[in-house]
Amino acid sequence: MKRPALISLVFVAALAGAAHATPVTLTGLAIGDPAPAEVIAETTTNGDFMIRDIGGNPGPSRLNDVTDESTSWSYDLTSQLNGGELSQVLSATLVLDAKTGGDVPATDRLFLDGKFISNPFGGPVNFDSFTVELDLIALYGADHILRAVNRDGIVNFGLGNDSTATRALITINGTLATVPLPAGGGLLLGALAPIGGARIARRKQSRGRAMRLAPTSRLP
Repeated sequence: MKRPALISLVFVAALAGAAHATPVTLTGLAIGDPAPAEVIAETTTNGDFMIRDIGGNPGPSRLNDVTDESTSWSYDLTSQLNGGELSQVLSATLVLDAKTGGDVPATDRLFLDGKFISNPFGGPVNFDSFTVELDLIALYGADHILRAVNRDGIVNFGLGNDSTATRALITINGTLATVPLPAGGGLLLGALAPIGGARIARRKQSRGRAMRLAPTSRLP
């Protein structure tokens, strides 16, 4: 009579195990004005983008002229992870609406959580606006993207110093490492636990009665 309970427990464990390989697509969009007005400041925002002066000059400088300034933005993916984390990254792309500025945009860097690549756009001419799709796995590696997402669910980007972004769409396809067991599965586990405990208690009681009823040995 032990097998039905054992089979039920194995079935529930199989359901829980199946939840560990759930496909997921994570997306994020940062948007700014494609032609923001120039300002005199140390920092400013353009929609979801933060612009900072990196010219090294004391006091406020001219910003949004895409020269000697950096652009940063981030994506909060925590709600899409739903309490889990990625077990693997299958693909990851970043589609940028970008613009180059003065100086030498070919020497610019694109940062993804502290790791950077140089000349991400192939050296376009100065003051050129364009759209580019970047393969983030090819540029940074799947492991770096995995760590960036799983650290706290927030992925940070940076660009500079003679290029800026005004729209940035990220798409990450992968699988979730952990997904909460469905409510039905949790209820089933809760229901099986007292049943298993009751059966163990009954077996102990039966063994106790058998020991009390067994004939005792008598010495001759």
